[in-house]
Amino acid sequence: MSNIQMVGYLAAALMFSTFYMKKMIPLRAVGMASNCAFIVFAGYTHVWPLFVLHTALLPLNAIRMLQMIKLVNKVRAASNGDFNMDFLVPFMAKEHFKKGDVVFRKGDEANKIYYL
Repeated sequence: MSNIQMVGYLAAALMFSTFYMKKMIPLRAVGMASNCAFIVFAGYTHVWPLFVLHTALLPLNAIRMLQMIKLVNKVRAASNGDFNMDFLVPFMAKEHFKKGDVVFRKGDEANKIYYL
């Protein structure tokens, strides 16, 4: 088996492994590695449709991975943030309910937020 065939099999194995991955950032990283291996394989063997496909997919995978990293960072920052609801106080109105009163039912229009 030649070295270029080994690169082709490696590219296929990497691509196959992406279908079993559950986390998006590692999936994109392995997908990018697969794209690189396919680019080398297709360029060396002159399989131009495969070359064009993976040349186009490589930056797309990179962009999507960066977007996912930014999203994860935003979620982490938000989860460490201040959950104080005091900024809503000027927009609130008190309502009083008796024990057993129905506040809302399934299907009611969502036109209020209840803060207890």
